Amino acid sequence: MGNSKLLFNKRPLIVDIDLATAVGLNESIIIQQIHYWLITNEEANRNLHDGFYWTFNSYPEWQKQFPFWSESTVKRAITKLEKQGYLISGNYNKLKIDRTKWYRINYNKLQTSVDSPLGQNDPIIESICADAPSQYDLTNTIDYPEITTETTLQGNSKNSINKGNSKEISMQFKDYVKKYPEVIILDDIIPAVEYYMAVYKAYAGKKHPNLKESQWERVVAKILHFEGAYDDEKYMELDELEKMVDKHFITEYENCDFNICHFVNGDIMKNRFYEECC
Repeated sequence: MGNSKLLFNKRPLIVDIDLATAVGLNESIIIQQIHYWLITNEEANRNLHDGFYWTFNSYPEWQKQFPFWSESTVKRAITKLEKQGYLISGNYNKLKIDRTKWYRINYNKLQTSVDSPLGQNDPIIESICADAPSQYDLTNTIDYPEITTETTLQGNSKNSINKGNSKEISMQFKDYVKKYPEVIILDDIIPAVEYYMAVYKAYAGKKHPNLKESQWERVVAKILHFEGAYDDEKYMELDELEKMVDKHFITEYENCDFNICHFVNGDIMKNRFYEECC
């Protein structure tokens, strides 16, 4: 696999100044850690796909390796490295529903950037990295009409929800996640829904009502597969969704109780995205 004199194979989190100057301090710390795992996987001869060694993790798991940062900070840095071409992402997960990203480093691009005139032969910065989700209760039950979506969790899980079950119980989101643990791997979904619930409670002065299982399923699917303005990938930053939610609650609607089912219905999310994130 590729290598670079700018990256180190030891456990301590060490960052070269030239690297930090070229890609950013946060980004250089993260890419060094990813390099560590790539080297580890190469030595163990694991995670070899398409001629390259890869590493993978959900954003919450990456954040555990950088306890001095929030999850959103980690996600922004990784996304920036992807968009700039320093990280190449893939999906080698066994389950289609699993959107956990796999990463490898574009060593050639990295070296080219560091060799630019901006690079300086300064000393290194060393930082030791340690090895190594909001509470709410929902009440009341409200029935909402069917929300259609091309892609849902239905059929992708051994625990698929029976939408035609008239006796379908209502539950809190956290209980839905416990019952259908495949949602847990959707690392952006849980904090996204929890944020909506927190804003709803602050706005309405009460907790969000329970939803039926099939309604939670459609909410998850709508957020997960929201395309927004991106044509190349179905991907949305958590901080973007938070801006959309904030805008949603100050927008005037006709006969709206601000249930999350309304937020994911029709073009509501897309309109708020274009208003706040473009």
